[in-house]
Amino acid sequence: MNKIIVLFLTASLLTACTSRQPDPEVAGQRCLQTARTALAANDYAKAKAQIDTLRQRYPRALLSRAEGILLLDSICLAEAHSELEALRQFCDTARLDRIGRDSVDFNLDVLQQKVRFFEKKLSVDQEKR
Repeated sequence: MNKIIVLFLTASLLTACTSRQPDPEVAGQRCLQTARTALAANDYAKAKAQIDTLRQRYPRALLSRAEGILLLDSICLAEAHSELEALRQFCDTARLDRIGRDSVDFNLDVLQQKVRFFEKKLSVDQEKR
């Protein structure tokens, strides 16, 4: 009878010591992979949402979060490039008066600054890594 109790307690102890939660790095890498897939499909909102999910649900996945910072920079850069290209195409096809042209030029300048900002931020973040 004592052997059965010792065996049961040992099994209970081993079961209690095993982790029931998945490794946060593995789960974080899944979020990153989903974000990368969304970025490849130009679905910037979904890609950003996956990075937010990584940050909120897996705060202990430090390596994944570091990669997430770089990926978020890449997402924002791609989004800014996309917006800039769309505005350039609009500018080429639209017939604008002087005021409309001035507004478009202002928005082009803003988007060009945004692109330069994210290019610089991405390079700085890569150097830190």
